[in-house]
Amino acid sequence: MSDKPKLSLRMLVPVAVSLSMAWLFLALVIFSKVESAMFLAPFEEPTNGRHPGVLLESPSPYLNTLAFLGAVLAGSAFVIVFLKFFKRFIRAFVVGALWLAAFSVSSFYALLCSRALLPGSNAERILLPIAAVTATVAAYVSASKKGILSLFSCGIVGAGAGVTLGSSMPFWTAIVLLVSISAYDVLAVLRGHLGALKGQELESLRGFVVEYGGLMIGLGDIFFYALLTSFTTLRVGLLAGVGGTLGILAGYVLTLKLLERRGMLPGLPAPILIGLALAMLFGYF
Repeated sequence: MSDKPKLSLRMLVPVAVSLSMAWLFLALVIFSKVESAMFLAPFEEPTNGRHPGVLLESPSPYLNTLAFLGAVLAGSAFVIVFLKFFKRFIRAFVVGALWLAAFSVSSFYALLCSRALLPGSNAERILLPIAAVTATVAAYVSASKKGILSLFSCGIVGAGAGVTLGSSMPFWTAIVLLVSISAYDVLAVLRGHLGALKGQELESLRGFVVEYGGLMIGLGDIFFYALLTSFTTLRVGLLAGVGGTLGILAGYVLTLKLLERRGMLPGLPAPILIGLALAMLFGYF
């Protein structure tokens, strides 16, 4: 997150929109009763599930997390190279990446809807072109507009992808990843490449960064808020999902209060860690 906003109800709009869309996509996953594939979890966890001993007995959660963090680092490096050497093409790159992500998300949820509502039909032939149109509109609005429309468009990409991954991720991999990505976000913003981005560079990355009411929030923040919401709901229970959502809101407000004192802060650590703690509290106690 960047800028120095004064805390107000308006500042809660980005997280409210993000979480609302996450719950909408999550409802589609639950209603469809279709289990998604294990994206970015190449190492299978032992079958003893939630037992804490998995963290000591198996390297799978750590290897899966390293694989995901490696993809994040590679993507960040690619964006930095584009900004430095191919700046004139950065807008085309952002729009193209957003379109691919939006099309993947739209296609996935269109197929879920068709299987749930019209099983055995050939509705895919109609829904996939609709997904392509949705992706085109979402990519254009995300990359070229500000305000509430941009938030909703980025929510399609970020919340949709986050729910998809969170619904398919092994239990301990998700927890290790959420804690690790929070630490990575601190380093990237306070000591790394994200903190070094200037106003004009952030403007050229619009779509990857969402602006609303003077507040800037990364698409990755939306993604991980949705991932935590879907993971806790589906792997622990509905009460855990509610607790996770309340924790994200509490952490977001805390971050905004701290943001009043400095120009840029990581948007993940407080919402994710408080959300994870409340999710476990609500789910198990």
